[in-house]
Amino acid sequence: MENSPRKHQLRLKKKQPPILLLINVCIVALVVLGIALLNKSTSLTVEASALNVRTGPGLDFGIAAQVKSGTKLSVLKQENEWYQVTLPDGNTGWVASWLIGNEKNAAVTNLPATVNTADTPLRQEPNDQAEILDTLAKDTSLVITLEQDGWSQVQVADKVGWIPSQYLTQSKTDEVEKPEEKENNTIYTREESTNIRTEPNVQAELVTTLEQNIAVTVLATVGEWYQIETADGTTGYVANWVMNTQTLNNQSLVTSIAEATIMLDAGHGGADDGASTDNNILEKDLTLDTTLLLKKALEKTGARVLLTRDTDEWVDLEERSNMSNEQKPDVFLSLHYDATDDPNIATGTHVFYYYDRDIQLAEIVATQFKNLPLQSHGASYNDLSVTRENTQPALLLELGYMSTESDVTYIATEEYQQQVADLITEALTQYFQ
Repeated sequence: MENSPRKHQLRLKKKQPPILLLINVCIVALVVLGIALLNKSTSLTVEASALNVRTGPGLDFGIAAQVKSGTKLSVLKQENEWYQVTLPDGNTGWVASWLIGNEKNAAVTNLPATVNTADTPLRQEPNDQAEILDTLAKDTSLVITLEQDGWSQVQVADKVGWIPSQYLTQSKTDEVEKPEEKENNTIYTREESTNIRTEPNVQAELVTTLEQNIAVTVLATVGEWYQIETADGTTGYVANWVMNTQTLNNQSLVTSIAEATIMLDAGHGGADDGASTDNNILEKDLTLDTTLLLKKALEKTGARVLLTRDTDEWVDLEERSNMSNEQKPDVFLSLHYDATDDPNIATGTHVFYYYDRDIQLAEIVATQFKNLPLQSHGASYNDLSVTRENTQPALLLELGYMSTESDVTYIATEEYQQQVADLITEALTQYFQ
């Protein structure tokens, strides 16, 4: 009798292995599925023609490499809208998350290409109505320096202009090319401590380092590298992604507007109406309408846009500058419309800065405002809270007078506000080149 329970237990034990096997199979399947899902969610493919890989999560960090369209990246982690990724060669770096899948915009680069259509117009600006600088024959060689909203900025001989990206074919990058004989084969270092190496790869021994904005002469192009000679006769190789074909307009490490973060501040809001017209058009509404149009225009270039407000709400002046100081955009713009106590005594636009560091940016914007139907009063100093308390490059823009009837006929229209948005976008595009 004592053996019966034991035999029963033995019989039960004989039935357990299939169950345990099934459980183990399920566990393995779940692990495999989890890994597959993880890989799917953390593997990204670059769609832009070129994407800068930086040494840290922000534009204050230098460019370590540049990856091209079709490159697969493995994401390790995310920080402040930046992905830390593993590159195909096993190295790691950081890329702007908002540019990964953006096929119409790219970081500045120096990609060799040829024109693939006959009689292709080279235009002054990236639109079909812009002035034609030249007409290029099919198979003309050039260098793509920037991509923006389906257009490529190119350098051909001594001219810089824009061509629709579809009319260009990128050249193979494994060929050694001698530059054409011309007066100027000069390029400029974009970053502080630009590395010049003995061979065209990032593992090669350092020859020397150069400061920002130093001119060098191109001797040959080897894939994505330039063989160069410095003013003192030193020769070596430098990556094309850390060089510019023109001198820098600013000291930012942003290489194009596509990499930039812009914070827009629609003046007033909520209980603060700002100025108003005789027929009760409110400044707070005009500034928000213009800001939202500007946001759309900037996002077409690939820029990342932040807003201090996107609805009819009041944001304290101190909070506006605090938002900028905390999130550290590359440019902060506060949009306003002006007014005087007496009607019809003032007209036009003003661009105000507080710090001398922002004069260049202010002058670029003011120059673009000359294309508006209202008079541009240029760039000038003014002691205003949102620019004074701001650690980032910051401007306050007055876009016309609500107390002047002739100004109101323009500023109250979407057409004028769109023109303002387009001109500011063009100004920032120039500033970040």
